[in-house]
Amino acid sequence: MIYQLKKNLFLLSYWIVLWGFVSGSIGGGLGVKYLFLDPEYLDKINFFSFFFMGIAWGKFIMAYHITCYILFAYRYKFLASLRSPFIKFCENNSLIPLVFTIYYIVQIVCFQLEVELHNTFEIVVLISGFLSGLISTILFSVFYFKATNINLFKHIADNVDSKVRKSPLQRVNLMDKINKSKKEKVVITSYFHFPFSFRPVSNNIPANKGNIMKVFDQNQLNALIIQLLALLIILGLGLLRDYSFMQIPAAASTLILFSILLLFTGGVHYWLKDWALGIFLFTVIIVSVIAEYMPQKLYHQAFGMSYETRAIYNRHRISMLPNSNNIWKDIKATKAILETWKGKQTNEEKPKMVILSMSGGGQRAAAWTMRTMQVIDSALNGTLMDKTTLITGSSGGLIGAAYYRELYYSKFLGDSIDLNDKLYFDNMSKDKLNPMIFTMVVGDFFFRFQKFKMGDKSYYKDRGYALEQKILRDTDNLLSKPLSYYHLPESKAEIPLMILSPTIVNDSRRLFVSSQGVSYMCRGLGGATSRPQIRGIEFSRFFEKQDADSIRFLTALRMNATFPYVTPNIVLPSEPPMEIVDAGLFDNFGIDDALQFIYVFREWIKENTSGVVLVSIRDSQKGNSIQSHHYKPFFESIFTPFTHVMGNLTLLQDVENDYDIEYAEEWLDKKFWLLEFEYQLSPPEMRKAINEEYASLSWRLTTPEKNSIYNAINYPANQRTLQKLRALLTDQNM
Repeated sequence: MIYQLKKNLFLLSYWIVLWGFVSGSIGGGLGVKYLFLDPEYLDKINFFSFFFMGIAWGKFIMAYHITCYILFAYRYKFLASLRSPFIKFCENNSLIPLVFTIYYIVQIVCFQLEVELHNTFEIVVLISGFLSGLISTILFSVFYFKATNINLFKHIADNVDSKVRKSPLQRVNLMDKINKSKKEKVVITSYFHFPFSFRPVSNNIPANKGNIMKVFDQNQLNALIIQLLALLIILGLGLLRDYSFMQIPAAASTLILFSILLLFTGGVHYWLKDWALGIFLFTVIIVSVIAEYMPQKLYHQAFGMSYETRAIYNRHRISMLPNSNNIWKDIKATKAILETWKGKQTNEEKPKMVILSMSGGGQRAAAWTMRTMQVIDSALNGTLMDKTTLITGSSGGLIGAAYYRELYYSKFLGDSIDLNDKLYFDNMSKDKLNPMIFTMVVGDFFFRFQKFKMGDKSYYKDRGYALEQKILRDTDNLLSKPLSYYHLPESKAEIPLMILSPTIVNDSRRLFVSSQGVSYMCRGLGGATSRPQIRGIEFSRFFEKQDADSIRFLTALRMNATFPYVTPNIVLPSEPPMEIVDAGLFDNFGIDDALQFIYVFREWIKENTSGVVLVSIRDSQKGNSIQSHHYKPFFESIFTPFTHVMGNLTLLQDVENDYDIEYAEEWLDKKFWLLEFEYQLSPPEMRKAINEEYASLSWRLTTPEKNSIYNAINYPANQRTLQKLRALLTDQNM
């Protein structure tokens, strides 16, 4: 351990990162520690989910031992005289893995007791699963290395010794290690012998050069075969990625990735020595340059679209598409939809128009949106979708809203569906992270070669595909339809309009995705007659020749919910390629799009309605607590400007939206109401009693997090908002 602190800190860095994950110091707000402390397999937390964690943990430990053995086993020359040198090395190199494993088990027990509230027997079952996987992996490795050390590798080493010596690079590496071992004055008096004894080293004189070279030959062949086996396992898992039973817990996939990286970096460091860092950086630069010239089909694609041709993407074209003719045509078509909607409000001469705006926030937002819409619809006697004209939003919130809209339409078409059934909340809150992380490890990072067909088009399977398949399984394939499917029911006002607006990386504009023509969303509030800034690009017209209307609706929702680093950025078929990120980068709450719509149709709204009720369903409370800016250490202060600006991004969006809402009140002669349903926790004195925990920003939720989201609608602030909404929509004099 002391030698690693001195010479090989990169080995310890893996353990430091793991400690950060398990303790919550790294990725705490994203719920990373829950992936390790509460792993889920096939939507369940049980013996088998922890068994796979144990296997992955054991693989990581063995990768650590192999890498250490290759890099500095030469210092301990007495190992060459032992029967199983690698096993003895592992026994004496196990201090860090042992301490960390004990720490990990303690953290699991504390979490399961204090958060999941499991009893002693249930925890024993979970820990037994972990230990079963860990011990079986360690024992298999021990028996494998004992057998190969005695027979196979010794035989191979004897046969290839003469050939290996002819390799200049190999010989230089071996001689370098031998020379170092001679120069370093390492005094070894004893070594640990499993299980509970220490044995003296009676003679610390180096073995002869020939024996040492054979040991190194043996080491390298062993490591090479292990690395090849790891790559073959990755290939095999990649081929079976579509089967649910192969999608191991996300934390286990992470450990497998760490194991591969550890073996790879150790091998690179061994072969290249002091050149390792420089060559690594050079390789990164070369790969980055090559990536610029990759065929567009190798990017993450939008399923359903054609990549055979490319749309021209320049300033002239994006300024010409939202021209006066297109805007007039789309306004006329949308007014016809609004007239149809008004005609269905049979009990009211001037009904109030409801617009729903959903915030982003991964699965937390998706589940919260589903739960809130269920409660609102129930309070309004099943009339929420009838009263709503438009749904906007970002990220997970819009996925939850789209699912609810789809359930409503299925019921409208005659299916027997109870919209208030908790089943649909459970479907939204099921784990979506395992298949994505698993696919990232076995496919996206290494070999993305599998394809699937959608109609007459084929696409590569990536982690975006894995996310979509999991959502489709959880929602009975309700969101599998193309974008064009919704044109007719929206036109007939059978379901509310829905406008998606992911952000374009290239120029920071919005990409407005809808089954209807929405060119009026693409210009600033100045309208079509002045010369306002082009604020967005209309997806359907821009990519008309690339089958924009055939894009799978769930893929469009995924574009709108591109969670950084986890969900891949989709690249659309244009020249230059258009890269898409989350809508939340521009407006995480969907308020901006709703206000643009209200502005465009303000005259129709004033003439035909008694006002607009904008219902904002937020996955966080409005307004942040004031943070202290006391003295910070130098290193931490370097990152303060960045972390505080990024952390307050949604607060800045709130401030901007509040300004715009004031204008909206003037447009509609004060007949405008903003009602906000906020995901929040109960008062502090109640949280421990009901085991409540604020849900993390992730695609995976723990049981306490799900309970917290489900119960939040019942808290006083949300109940007051619900009563006000019900009063607004039943009393036309308000």
